[in-house]
Amino acid sequence: MSLTTYCRYSAIVFAFLLCAIVTHSQQISLTGKWQFAIDKENKGIEEKWYSKKLQDEILLPGSMAENNKGDDVTLQTKWTASIYDSSFFFRPSLAKFRTADNLKIPFWLTPAKYYVGAAWYQKEIIIPASWKTKASGSFLNGCIQSQQCGLMK
Repeated sequence: MSLTTYCRYSAIVFAFLLCAIVTHSQQISLTGKWQFAIDKENKGIEEKWYSKKLQDEILLPGSMAENNKGDDVTLQTKWTASIYDSSFFFRPSLAKFRTADNLKIPFWLTPAKYYVGAAWYQKEIIIPASWKTKASGSFLNGCIQSQQCGLMK
């Protein structure tokens, strides 16, 4: 039986994603390449993205930032939290690092990409026929605020 697993995260997908489908001590690893799409306009459900193959790819476990997914960091990036020295924004000696062609953000743990919003993850897996009558479940980790998951034939 072939199933497409899709997950829509409507939050920062920041932490590592650790995945497995488990039944009676048997596991199917979901580690590796997944299909992926950023849903900036949050219209994936309305447009039924779950019924089509997503075009981008992402490696899991891993974050969007680790996979170089998201928006480029700019001086206008709206951080959800940060530890920084505000003098970066007004010190004349740092002005050369605030230009679009030479942007160097000196703050601790600043990623190269940044994204807050919905994103879709999709992976095709084969469920053994012997699992048909067994109880099974899945464990997905890494979503900060909310998630919606589903299985499709």
